[in-house]
Amino acid sequence: MKKREEKKRIKRERFLKFFISLLFLIILTILYPEKGGFKKVYFKTGEIVPYEIISPFEFKIPKKEEEIKKEEEILISKIRPYIFENPEFKEDIENIEIKNFISKRDKEYFMKNFKELYKNLSKKIVVENKEVLKKYGEEVILIGKNFEKTIFLNEIMDMEDVKKIVKEKSEEFYPHSLEMQKIFYEIFLTFFKPNYNFNEDFIKEKIEEVKISILPYKEVVLKGEKIIGAHEKVTPPIEEKLLFLEKELKEKKGEKIVFKKIYIFLLFSFIFLIFYYITRFHFKGIYGEIPILLAHFINLFLLILLSHFFIKLNLEYYFVPFPFLSIISGIISPGIFGIFVTLLGSIYLSTYFNFSFLSFIFFLFTGTLGVFLAKFLKNRTFLYFSIIIIFFVGSLMSFLLSLTFEVKYEIQKILIGNLIGGIISISFLVILLPFYEKFFGITTDFVLMELLNLNHPLLIELQNKAPGTFAHSTLVANLAENGSRILGANPLLARVGAYFHDIGKLENPLHYAENQTGENPHDKLSPKISALIIKKHVKYGVELAMKYKLPKEIINIIKSHHGTTVMIPFYEKAKIFDKNVSEDEFRYPGPKPKTKEEAIVMLADTVEATVRSLEEVNPLKIRETVNEMFKRRFMDGQLDESEITRRELDKLEDAFIPLLISYFCQKRPEYKT
Repeated sequence: MKKREEKKRIKRERFLKFFISLLFLIILTILYPEKGGFKKVYFKTGEIVPYEIISPFEFKIPKKEEEIKKEEEILISKIRPYIFENPEFKEDIENIEIKNFISKRDKEYFMKNFKELYKNLSKKIVVENKEVLKKYGEEVILIGKNFEKTIFLNEIMDMEDVKKIVKEKSEEFYPHSLEMQKIFYEIFLTFFKPNYNFNEDFIKEKIEEVKISILPYKEVVLKGEKIIGAHEKVTPPIEEKLLFLEKELKEKKGEKIVFKKIYIFLLFSFIFLIFYYITRFHFKGIYGEIPILLAHFINLFLLILLSHFFIKLNLEYYFVPFPFLSIISGIISPGIFGIFVTLLGSIYLSTYFNFSFLSFIFFLFTGTLGVFLAKFLKNRTFLYFSIIIIFFVGSLMSFLLSLTFEVKYEIQKILIGNLIGGIISISFLVILLPFYEKFFGITTDFVLMELLNLNHPLLIELQNKAPGTFAHSTLVANLAENGSRILGANPLLARVGAYFHDIGKLENPLHYAENQTGENPHDKLSPKISALIIKKHVKYGVELAMKYKLPKEIINIIKSHHGTTVMIPFYEKAKIFDKNVSEDEFRYPGPKPKTKEEAIVMLADTVEATVRSLEEVNPLKIRETVNEMFKRRFMDGQLDESEITRRELDKLEDAFIPLLISYFCQKRPEYKT
């Protein structure tokens, strides 16, 4: 279950990192400045053009929609409907037989009238319905086997006309028999069909052909063609040409911009992939911290946004407040990573200034200065002093670069630019640092320095309720700070973590040896109960740390300062009563240390407590004890997940031993008054 949840968490983090990275690259590409343009080419009717305008390429003057519609209507109105001979029409009806008549004489009379009327109507031009032809005008094109001619609509009959004639003739032929009138009428119309057909699909095809044949433009302006001369007055036709020339120029520029944006996006992506690779495989601690990565992205975004704004105002590169990126990077990350972020920012921003090598050198130098300044910022007041440093160094650098690369410069402009850059840098720093500390949970040295104050409520309570634990924590803090400095870890974090690592002992402080002055409560308890009480101080310490909103790095030190070690005294005591007792029942819940600072605090806590418990203390005994405890923690696998190496353990021993000897072995001479 835990593995499944861990996999889901990793997937979420990967997606979030990918989304943030992609969004950053897209914004970076969108904000990339577009320089250059084209000379004004559009002038209104009546204006005088100050210079000659020649078309740089071929373009067309499109027709307006209403012009195209009007042209369509004119051409469509000229289209005439076509009627074709009906192949199903029968001219010969000699073989038609009419059965079921009473007499032969009636039959002959019927057939005579039938054939005569059929022949007469066959000579006419008959269609199914001539109403559909009326919408195309009064003329119709008649298509025969070997001829084509134009006729008028009134020369055409349709089946409605035929029905009227047949009805009249049937009444004429059989004036006294309604039945015979009906028979003649129905039989005739059964046989007689229109001798011509109107194909509406054909006419639709003709209309489509007409529409396709209409050109969407009314004029073509050739490349190199003079549109208007210098000092000439613009006429309406010329204005129209100038209008479309301007549109074409903008479209062509737009196409270039799209291709350029794609190129810039790919370039930025390539640079970012290098950043991703180095961060993932060489700065694993930072890669795993989404808030820190997000803070770096926000800093870069703000810097790029400001650069975009300054470029729009045609200001030089030294107006950009680049140091703020580097100072914040140096504060929230290790110095080497701050320089790496500075290099990344320098590359990105130099592309914004037309790939200027001059701007790249300036950004890289002032940025590196910002990273070093971050390491000297021991309090927030020093930030304001940094403005002066950034101003002087930035101005000097701008001046020297201008001389070296033989670039025109204005001393006043350089001074103003670097002053503005310094003020904006520190202003952003003052605004963003508390924001990152509070909402992103990023632990800066400023936060840690505030926690160094021994007047913190938890530390005051620890002094009052568990003075032995407080003394122990103070000595562990000294050991951890010294060890961290030797190994290149964060000594400030290690010291603060050591101060708070045992705050969980505020609950039942007398159950811990350093606070006992008389009877040991564990003598009356079973080993398992004792182990449960001792274990609980880790959990309670985490609860207190969360209650007082201590940084997560401090909470992690509290969680891991015992790792998963075994409480040997209670385990050995339990084995007296039960040889098969499980060692796991007497292990701390962990986790094991994952950072150098966590490992250093664990080892400092272990050796301080062990040396303090020795009956006989001397330098040799301290050295043997430290070496033994380091080996035990190493062999037990407590340091497997940390970043600490075996060689660094040797250095750490050498850092701890002199301090322990000075605390536990040196005796001051008797002071006499």
